[in-house]
Amino acid sequence: MSARELRPVGDTQVLASVSNAARVLKEFGKDRPDLGVSDLARRLGLGKSTTHRLLHTLPVEQLLDQDPESGRYRLSATVHDLGARVPAVSRRAGWSPTAPVQEGSR
Repeated sequence: MSARELRPVGDTQVLASVSNAARVLKEFGKDRPDLGVSDLARRLGLGKSTTHRLLHTLPVEQLLDQDPESGRYRLSATVHDLGARVPAVSRRAGWSPTAPVQEGSR
């Protein structure tokens, strides 16, 4: 893994690709449910090729759906299913939704 793939956040290191994928997912639904490659690249300040690779990967993982006619993307049912699980899991385990897991606390 190269140093370019990691970026420091606090005292941990975060994969930029995972961070960018999360940023892509968070962009949906802010003001429209579907977005294209150019829209997302511009909104996130990412290159079109990077955005295209992310948008090619996220449907493979069933996190986005692509409209075959327009080519635009939208959140998949899988994302909604995952979101529906969060309150039950976090309440049961007593987790804070914003507290990151600290290294060595597992």
